[in-house]
Amino acid sequence: MKRIKLFPLFLGALLLLCAPLTMQAQNKFSNRVKVSYGDALYTTSAIGLLDALIGGNVFKADDITCFGSLSLSYQHATKNGRWSFGGDVSYSNFTEKYKDQADKQASLITVMASTECYYIKSGIFRLYGTAGIGGAFTNGAAGFAFQINPIAMRIGSDRFAFFAEAGVGFKGIFNVGLEVAF
Repeated sequence: MKRIKLFPLFLGALLLLCAPLTMQAQNKFSNRVKVSYGDALYTTSAIGLLDALIGGNVFKADDITCFGSLSLSYQHATKNGRWSFGGDVSYSNFTEKYKDQADKQASLITVMASTECYYIKSGIFRLYGTAGIGGAFTNGAAGFAFQINPIAMRIGSDRFAFFAEAGVGFKGIFNVGLEVAF
């Protein structure tokens, strides 16, 4: 099986997400970059799902453990500020454990187009939801990736904020991080 080089793929996706495609911003602080960490609970299940979707021949481990998911996101807000559109790149490193052979390290990279919808905007508090769809890449294989966070909150100024998101997908069940707007 041909092995995909993950670093160039990750770097290319990162450049696409951070490229200054929206320099003609219509609102103040309409561009946002988010850095987050997601738990590993769903990530290990997602790896099993990815394996099933691509034929069940990539992961043959007795157990899979994962540190979690590190993510970088870019969002551009619409004129009214209620919706934003962009993309996410996530990285997870996991260990495949075997009873009869040495453990193997592997990486999972997801690249997704995503959107956010704000339900409530009040001072420093915002309640919103997110959804994303894209691809997952690991060990020379590729498959489907998604993230749905129906409940998320952001606390902070227009320029800097902390956020927490709850949902399901390849970034994890719970995501926490920092957002910077420009």
